[in-house]
Amino acid sequence: MAATLLAAALRVYGLNSDLWIDEITTVLDYRDVSAFHILVAYTSSNNHLLNTLLVQGMVEAFGMHEWAIRLPAVVFGIAGIPAIYYLARTALGRRESVLAAFLLAVSYHDIFFSQNARGSFRQANDPPALLALGLVRREQDAQALQV
Repeated sequence: MAATLLAAALRVYGLNSDLWIDEITTVLDYRDVSAFHILVAYTSSNNHLLNTLLVQGMVEAFGMHEWAIRLPAVVFGIAGIPAIYYLARTALGRRESVLAAFLLAVSYHDIFFSQNARGSFRQANDPPALLALGLVRREQDAQALQV
């Protein structure tokens, strides 16, 4: 899908720029602690559980690089484009769904949060959107079987 490719290009551009202070804080505070500690010890309001765990995994896998620290946010940001398309497709036509995907792909705020390792709204909103999509699809399949 063209919107997904556009979103990927816009989210990867500038990914290796300097980290913000809250991104640095997450890495320094949580790089040397266990996943269990991240989950049970709330020592900072900057500990967004999923983001912290993913950032820790990226640092372990790829090292202390800006792009590696931000990679989970980029992946969630890119994954949001087809997710919004398919979710919109359950209620709207193809043209409107493509428009929704392109609008999200070029959204300044979505690009910004997809380029920052901050435990952004994208990581919080993609799983519920995908769950909603799955539930809608399941209901549609159940209705199709009853016919």
